[in-house]
Amino acid sequence: MVGQRCQQCKKEKMKQVASRQRHSYEYVVQVFKDGGCELLSTTYNNGKEKLHYRCNCGEEAQISFSKFKAGQRCSSCKPKRLGDAQRGKLSQNYNPNRSDEQRIKDRKYPEYIQWRRDVYERDDYTCQRCEERGLKINAHHIESYAKNPDKRTEITNGVTLCYDCHQEYHKAFGRNGANGEDFELHYCARSARHAAFLERLGGPVFQGRVVVHFDEMADTHLDAARALSAPHPDTHLYVCGPGGFMQHILDTAEAQGWAPGQLHREYFAAAPVGPQAAGHFSVKLASSGQVFDIGPDETVVQVLERHGVDIPISCEQGVCGTCLTRVLEGEVDHRDMFLTEQEQAANDQFTPCCSRAKSPLLVLDL
Repeated sequence: MVGQRCQQCKKEKMKQVASRQRHSYEYVVQVFKDGGCELLSTTYNNGKEKLHYRCNCGEEAQISFSKFKAGQRCSSCKPKRLGDAQRGKLSQNYNPNRSDEQRIKDRKYPEYIQWRRDVYERDDYTCQRCEERGLKINAHHIESYAKNPDKRTEITNGVTLCYDCHQEYHKAFGRNGANGEDFELHYCARSARHAAFLERLGGPVFQGRVVVHFDEMADTHLDAARALSAPHPDTHLYVCGPGGFMQHILDTAEAQGWAPGQLHREYFAAAPVGPQAAGHFSVKLASSGQVFDIGPDETVVQVLERHGVDIPISCEQGVCGTCLTRVLEGEVDHRDMFLTEQEQAANDQFTPCCSRAKSPLLVLDL
């Protein structure tokens, strides 16, 4: 039994539903009034019924309430139907209870909608990163919408991106400045010929955020002290490159007042080290209680992988931090170049691709 009834019951049920959904006459009068028109009919029964009204152009005509709400008007106003008659307060989706501040926050106001159309048309509805056309697109603000209210509707502050490129950008740089959307990149190289990704970094997504420095062009040399002056407590510095270059940048940053917790480095490769003692120890997985012995010539990652325990890895030299794992018990013998001295001293995480144990057992959060 699926709940079906006879035709008479069905009709009665439909009448009950219709009566609950029917608008009041006063509501319909107000909708016509909000649309700049005057309702002349004295009764209202349903949305398909023809109603007599005076249009805002002065003509008297007939129209159903559903068509009026959809933006249709008399034959004299028909050419305007897809223009201003459906925008702003005359739109069927207009919510009079929403404040102007909320419309701006939600990007639901005419100037923004027109800005988006202008950006699309200028870019020929083509993603300016992957250069694909015919995909789902977004008009992206080059300078943050939230932080630059005076540039929200400037066409020069917009770029067309397809859905995938737009999502990739925000995954990398956050949204509304809450996760690093505002940044400054200084790219140092011997010459343009030796610099990778220059074309990509010169694209509209990175406009105004990238500064290049080439050894062969004296006027572009990096003034590290100037670039790192007046640090903000919420700003972090990330540096990658040869060891000497990184040390110079970090020393300069410390001299300019940057706190140790704001400084981060990533090596291209682990620095060569002399032979280190490597004895036996064990690791225990907190989730299952399994215990595995680690020999002198093998890493924790290698042993766990052999037993079907997968840990994400990349460099396998303690440089990138991909394999970083929480330590619940035991003392770590840190051999990585990823964690800071303070982070290593905390003894609550380690890089199982190269680091080992000073204690007989490490309990891992795996």
